Amino acid sequence: TKIDAAVQSRHNFRNTLHTVLLIAGTGLIMGVLAYTMLGWAGLLGAAVFGAIGIVSLGRVSPKMVLGLYKARPLSEHEAPQLHEIMRELSQRANLPSVPTLHYVPTKMMNAFAVGREEDSAVAVTDGLLRAMNMRQIAGILAHEVSHIKSGDLKVMGLADVLNRITSILSNIGLIGVPLV
Repeated sequence: TKIDAAVQSRHNFRNTLHTVLLIAGTGLIMGVLAYTMLGWAGLLGAAVFGAIGIVSLGRVSPKMVLGLYKARPLSEHEAPQLHEIMRELSQRANLPSVPTLHYVPTKMMNAFAVGREEDSAVAVTDGLLRAMNMRQIAGILAHEVSHIKSGDLKVMGLADVLNRITSILSNIGLIGVPLV
């Protein structure tokens, strides 16, 4: 079934509004923390660091992020069903290319997507592959493909940048940097 264009337009507006509120709220918290702990220099430093993070968002390769998780490509030979599911989901979502599949060697049950529509990857953990049946995994992969298709990865990346800056400032406060 097709989605009504007016409903889709309202949905897109609401998502954009939520994104702006997320950025503004987190940015405000980050700015208050930076100014409270380090004064104007801290605020300027947080702004510069944030700007660099935001500019680099679209330039970070999925391979770099996957490397942080020790993920490795999952070959077609190792997991033919997963590759078939991913091809089918990508076609249904009208993605320009099929996301590459990666394996993360951890017992934690998780899956995540990284990248952009044109250059994306989906990683699944060993724990997830062992605990779920193929139908459940297909649902999880569909969820990750929906993140790629809807552009959620940009918002999640931006939230991650702002979270890291706030976390750094919080850690500075914990180690006892004198307040200005």
